[in-house]
Amino acid sequence: MKEARPGLCPGPAPARSAPSRDGREALGTRLFILVFAMSLALPGAAFAADSPSPFDACMNSARSTPEFTSCSQAEMARQDKLLNDVWHRVSDKMKSNDMNSFDLLLNEQRKWIQWKDASCLYYMENFGSEGRSIQYPMCLIRILKDRVAYLTELADEQ
Repeated sequence: MKEARPGLCPGPAPARSAPSRDGREALGTRLFILVFAMSLALPGAAFAADSPSPFDACMNSARSTPEFTSCSQAEMARQDKLLNDVWHRVSDKMKSNDMNSFDLLLNEQRKWIQWKDASCLYYMENFGSEGRSIQYPMCLIRILKDRVAYLTELADEQ
C-alpha cells in the first residue's frame, strides 16, 4: 500500500489551531480595505441610481394629459423597438439551433401578445383620462420591459 502524502489523503481534515493575533489583524486589515474600496465606488453608483431615465424625466416634467401621453407613447415605442430587436436576435439563434424550440417560442410569443393586449385594460376602462394617459401606458411599459428582459436572457443563453 502506498504511503499517503500529508495534505492529500482523504479523511477528516486535520484540526486547525485558532488564528494567531497576526492572522486576525491581517483579516481585519483586508476587510477594512474592502469596505473602504466599496465606499469609494458607492457614490458613483448612488449617483447613477439617482439620475432618472429619459422616460422618468419626461414624466416628472409633464404637467398635462397630452404631455403624459407623449412621454408614454415615446417610451412604448422605445420598448417596442427593443422587444422587436431582441425577438429577432433570439428567434434567429433558435432557428439555427433547433426548429422545435423556435416553434415553441413562437407559440409562447403569440400567447404573450394576447395576454399583453388584455392585461392592462383594467386601467383603461376604470380610471378615466388618468388611466388612459398614465396608468395604462405604465402597465404596458412594465410588461414590455419584463418581456425584453426575458427574451434577452434567452438570447444570451443560446
